Amino acid sequence: MKKVLITGAGGQVGLALLKGLKASGKYDVVATSRRADEENGIGRLDVRDPDACREAFRGVDVVVHCAFYMKDRFRERFESEQVPSNIVGGYNVYEAALSNGVGRVIFTSSNHTVGFYKVDEKVDENSPMRPDSFYGLNKCFNELMGRYYSDRYNLSGINLRIGHLNAEDRPRSLRTARIFLSHRDLVQAVECSIDANGALKFATLFITSKNTGAYWDLAPAKNIIGYDPRDDGVSLIGREVAGRAVDRDDTGYMGGVNVSL
Repeated sequence: MKKVLITGAGGQVGLALLKGLKASGKYDVVATSRRADEENGIGRLDVRDPDACREAFRGVDVVVHCAFYMKDRFRERFESEQVPSNIVGGYNVYEAALSNGVGRVIFTSSNHTVGFYKVDEKVDENSPMRPDSFYGLNKCFNELMGRYYSDRYNLSGINLRIGHLNAEDRPRSLRTARIFLSHRDLVQAVECSIDANGALKFATLFITSKNTGAYWDLAPAKNIIGYDPRDDGVSLIGREVAGRAVDRDDTGYMGGVNVSL
């Protein structure tokens, strides 16, 4: 049984993933977050602390890196919060994985790495990054970190560019219905990444549910890790949203960015 450690297990993505992986019974799951949560079985790990990361990663087969500071998506708190948590924290994760012989790091990236593309533009895994915020920019840096550690140190890395996921497990707008990722599809994508052939050294994949009118082709995720989503965000969208001619979140950009900001 593989030992899988999750960073940031107290966040929306991390908590949905923790519950799903534990329910499957397929892995020895270790959940960590900056703040411990005894009720959900989450221990304390601050990725800003390199020594704590090295200690926590001992004997771990796969790290699923979800820990990320996202409250301020633009320039606010870049030096005080974003750099220590997201940039240095990501470095600490990869360094600790390397020093402990971890087999694979799975990074939960984001649609915001390409959020400045228009919704009618064709975008795939080989398209240049176009982050729509400092949050997206931080995600891009971590994706590149995975690429570097794979090329330089032969550490297997998979970047999963997650669409829209929330606690309610349903889309909130017309745009998010097309990039929606349900909790059970998230869990399947990560399970596929954990179990993917050890010869797979690096991949960046778009991960959404099987949404009608989806922006991204999921064929690469199917071909590379065997991902086969079950849900459709458009079928889950609420009537009050589906009936709107124009939604405030449908700005014409994939990331829903408001260019006037």
